[in-house]
Amino acid sequence: MYAYRINWVRVGFKTFAILGLIVIAIVNYAPLKIDLKPEAWAAWVQAIGSILAILTAVLIPALQHATTKRDADISEFRRARALALSSLPVVHAYGDLLENLATYCSKFQDKRHIDWLQVTSDLSFGKNARRILPRLHKFGEASDSMITLYSSIHAIRLAAAHIRSTKVAARDEETMNRFVAALNRCIEDQKYAYFALTLLVGQDYTPTAWELRK
Repeated sequence: MYAYRINWVRVGFKTFAILGLIVIAIVNYAPLKIDLKPEAWAAWVQAIGSILAILTAVLIPALQHATTKRDADISEFRRARALALSSLPVVHAYGDLLENLATYCSKFQDKRHIDWLQVTSDLSFGKNARRILPRLHKFGEASDSMITLYSSIHAIRLAAAHIRSTKVAARDEETMNRFVAALNRCIEDQKYAYFALTLLVGQDYTPTAWELRK
């Protein structure tokens, strides 16, 4: 669900415009209804001017800050979307790899004889995957799913390496079954990450669309 954030730029301009209209109304029409001396009206005009000056001093920096932050959010959103677009083929390839590994492992009744060296090698992060690793936190709305996917792949690779380092006769069936279960969970993580990337690539920026990552 998207978080709601007030657009302070619009609020500021509307407030300033309303105050301006009130001042104009007072200056133009109040003298017709209220009988005050010219000195009193001068004091009222000075007081109103002081209030407007204070409001201007507060509102203008606030509006500038809000505009600057919105521009920064738009730039960050565009960078995250470009990164997501370049990463889609990598995440898609991991989906094929994980599905193939699951099919391969399911063929073995006795999983001690799985080629665990090959499994470990297949799960190694390639050049493209290593390029993405340092930037996992920059995927905006898809960051959490990408971090989860890479963590899952790393975890099952370590598990496969542990099984491989154990002698065939000493390999524990329960440990290997846990690896297969973790592999299936990793497949689900890949699907979710790919879905999150496609959503990020396909959406357009609106003032509230980027708030999901906050």
